[in-house]
Amino acid sequence: MKVFITGASGFIGSAVTKELIAHGHTVVGQGRSDSSGDKIKANGAEFIKAEPAADLELVARVAAEADATIHCAFDNSFTDFAKACADDQAVINAVGAVYEGTGKTLLMCSGALIIAGIEGADEDTSVTPEHVKSIIRAGSEIAALAWAERGVNVGVMRLPPMVHHPRLMTHGFITLILSAHKKAGYAAVIEGDETTWSAANVLDVAVLFRLALEKTKGGMHWHPVADNAVKISDIAKVAATKLDIPLKTIKPEDAVAHFGFLGPFLQRGGYVTNAKTIERAGWTITQPGLLEELERGSYFDMV
Repeated sequence: MKVFITGASGFIGSAVTKELIAHGHTVVGQGRSDSSGDKIKANGAEFIKAEPAADLELVARVAAEADATIHCAFDNSFTDFAKACADDQAVINAVGAVYEGTGKTLLMCSGALIIAGIEGADEDTSVTPEHVKSIIRAGSEIAALAWAERGVNVGVMRLPPMVHHPRLMTHGFITLILSAHKKAGYAAVIEGDETTWSAANVLDVAVLFRLALEKTKGGMHWHPVADNAVKISDIAKVAATKLDIPLKTIKPEDAVAHFGFLGPFLQRGGYVTNAKTIERAGWTITQPGLLEELERGSYFDMV
């Protein structure tokens, strides 16, 4: 299968590229710069230089020439999140338009936190326009699944907030959390907080992308979650030991001062199920969990 991957030089895109090529697929990878292109080509893929939302005609043409598209590109700088979400939907719609009625597959990246606060939510839970009012990225799921009604196989990959790997990652939410503790000189636990976030090793995530590429029919949600519920307080406890700093309790209103923009998000987590994903994809989780990696000392050399 010939697969077009946007954001192919990124943390997840790189892992997915290598996983697909290792299993006999051909990959055309989009990157924004020549340095990204060098990485994409080193991973064994063909390189297309483009700014996805600005070069929609090129994106649509390359997608049309492929058997499937995996859309990983997203501006995670949080400098203009509304624009990032609008750009995301523009790319989804450009690919959907050329895949309409073809039965080709579009996998797009979403986030597990989008549905984490919904009672009993699982892979059969769809977001609604009401969700967009509080979590604007939910609009990308709605945009993508609209194409499933028009002859496109759409897979929504609800990534956990902490996708990790001790050697391959260079940044991410787990490093931001650990950096906040190190910078403050103490590891903070938010008072009365039992919030959990989900996590997964990027190599396990890449395997699920490959399986979802083969198994997505109509419109489906996939949960690439290995650790269903990692307590944020447990991360703080390990950080206190590994960084040799005190463990302190802070009030909820002080979370932003300690964690920055992550403060509010760290108080709105929740258990994320993966049972239907494992059953439907035949997915096997083989990599170490996040807390296991932290206990080994992984990620602390990145902060």
